[in-house]
Amino acid sequence: MMSKKFIPVILVLTAASLFVAFQSQGKPDNDNPKSKYTRIIRNVGLLLEQGHYSPKPINDDFSKTVLKKFIEDIDGDKISLQSDIDGFKKSR
Repeated sequence: MMSKKFIPVILVLTAASLFVAFQSQGKPDNDNPKSKYTRIIRNVGLLLEQGHYSPKPINDDFSKTVLKKFIEDIDGDKISLQSDIDGFKKSR
């Protein structure tokens, strides 16, 4: 049976091991917002495609459906300008 005085040592070693294990490998680019947002967008896309309870492929049809729902449902109070909506439609 392990002595109670070793429990804090084991906890500290486990925490340190987890900290080291989850550090990013390679050159850190956390200061570069473009790469940060690129990683975020990629991860959100992967979550939607793989982790969602009803996964759908992220493609042009999905984009058109989301834009249509945004314009009809979310912007029902018509707070977006026509120029904003035209800009969204160009991005399809």
